[in-house]
Amino acid sequence: KPADSLLAINLDYEKDHPFLHYPLDNDTIDLKVDWSSSKYETEFSSQFSFSIYVGTKARNLPRLMKNSNGFLATYIWTEHADWTDIRTNRATFFGSEKISSPADATGGFVFYNIPVTKSVFWANPDKISNAEISDGKFNSQESTIMDDADFHTFLQEIHSLGHEICLHTPEQFTTTPKRLEDALAFMKSNFASPSWIDHGYNNKSQNNREDLICDGSIEKSDYFVRNLWKEYGVKYFWNAYYEEYFPFSEMHFSNNLEKPYSGFGDSYPKPDFWQHPSRTASVYHWPTTSVLFVPENRLWDYYFSAQVLNHFVDDWAVEINHCYPAWVDAAKGFWLWGNDSTIIAAPGFNRTLQRMAALRDEGKLNVTTIRDFFNYQLAVEQISYEIFSDGSIQIANNSNTEISGLSFATRSSFLLVDGLRPSQKVIGDDVVFWFDLEIGETKVIQVFE
Repeated sequence: KPADSLLAINLDYEKDHPFLHYPLDNDTIDLKVDWSSSKYETEFSSQFSFSIYVGTKARNLPRLMKNSNGFLATYIWTEHADWTDIRTNRATFFGSEKISSPADATGGFVFYNIPVTKSVFWANPDKISNAEISDGKFNSQESTIMDDADFHTFLQEIHSLGHEICLHTPEQFTTTPKRLEDALAFMKSNFASPSWIDHGYNNKSQNNREDLICDGSIEKSDYFVRNLWKEYGVKYFWNAYYEEYFPFSEMHFSNNLEKPYSGFGDSYPKPDFWQHPSRTASVYHWPTTSVLFVPENRLWDYYFSAQVLNHFVDDWAVEINHCYPAWVDAAKGFWLWGNDSTIIAAPGFNRTLQRMAALRDEGKLNVTTIRDFFNYQLAVEQISYEIFSDGSIQIANNSNTEISGLSFATRSSFLLVDGLRPSQKVIGDDVVFWFDLEIGETKVIQVFE
């Protein structure tokens, strides 16, 4: 039994930075390799550090929260670009295929002001058609920016409303070096998203070798593109590890949205984001645990009932989903055929968005984008937190951006920030409070019993 005075610290634990790789091999399929563990070459050295505070015993220290402006929980919709048509895109964002302007929306993401991190294909050089995948119901080519002017206009419209538009790789299959750089340059100029969602990963040469989990970050590969990602400001990458290895398959509870369910404890790490210490340089990884398909409209009210969403908020949870709203197959669950054969947003989908919007308007649920959520996380990582001998805490913003609504939680009957009462609310036994912090600014928090 370890002595009570023994402190054990694991400085590098592979489950804190999961990663996988699909090696190039045209003679196989579905071969994946777990690359989570760090790779240390001969004579490689690394430094780690941690801090221990010794001094006045401070009770009820303010805890940094994951969300700004006092929001308690986070839900992020991330859409993969596969097999879409302008009609299904309009239906799931505006409510109906017949609506072409956001101002006229009657349902869908735009009507309820629910932002999406929406991935797209830049081009369709192979003229990929929706016909086969939709059993002949859609004879259009799949939506891409360069080959569908209406789709491009649609993207510009929703981007102006706060939706994040990023690449799902440039095209359906492995792209060319020129097309990749052209796509990255175009996306930076038009949408400026720091995010990327892999597509089509597998072992063969046509399987989008530029993917993060294929060869995109391997310097000796012909498909190495990490330098281009950095040049064009792409740094937040979807990592499919949890969907491919299913470590949480036995750690769910009922229809709770969290995977793993937080009620089972936090012994198994599931970070919201991470950097791999040795394999992917400075890029940030973010996970999803499953794909959201809703095979029957009535199931929306089961998966996202008021009870489920309130439980999610009460747990102060974070969930990033993986979905295909505009896929040209109604069985995905986001749209259906109306009485006049018009494509409309599924009623259950609309009700889910309505419930989420209500929780957002109550200041409880932060429905946001990958870009906005992780920009806030990285800014918060640059906060310094110094405890003075009188128990007050000095907070300093050492990031290169203003932090709006920097949020904390504590247990206190009364608190001040620079001598003034900040914005605050009582949540159970906690007081949640928030304030703005300019670049380089410091403020002092005083917590009274």
